[in-house]
Amino acid sequence: MAPEALLRARRKAWGTGLGVCLAVPLAAGALALTGRLPPGQSPVEGTVQQLGYSFTGLTFLAGAIMAWRRVHFLHAFDSLGEAARVAALHRETRILALLSLSTTLWGVLYWAMVGLHAVRHVLTFLVLTPVMFLCFMPRPPASNPSPKETP
Repeated sequence: MAPEALLRARRKAWGTGLGVCLAVPLAAGALALTGRLPPGQSPVEGTVQQLGYSFTGLTFLAGAIMAWRRVHFLHAFDSLGEAARVAALHRETRILALLSLSTTLWGVLYWAMVGLHAVRHVLTFLVLTPVMFLCFMPRPPASNPSPKETP
């Protein structure tokens, strides 16, 4: 497989993952702002506050899993055959997009519990989705140098 095909596959996977990681939090935010997703009325104290801390911990756990997967994917990438690299890249992109979308889920659940009492926390969960995807998206090196790079 030519390096151009791998580069096209990387761009397609990156664009699809980023598109999903931008569209879903924007849609969740729009649903919350239009009132279709009603805000919760619980004050941020006691059990609700502990759940918020749990959501933050789960976000950190998702980031740790994404970092671990990225490192192992990049180490295994060179040992894959040329045809398997594109499939592996698409698979990892989907997995990382789903892991980063978990922060949107925590934001929506927190909105449903506390609503306007903790808007900044809910927005942080929503904004973290594309940020986490961009930070942990694997960027495998090109398998062969392009003709411009050879002496």
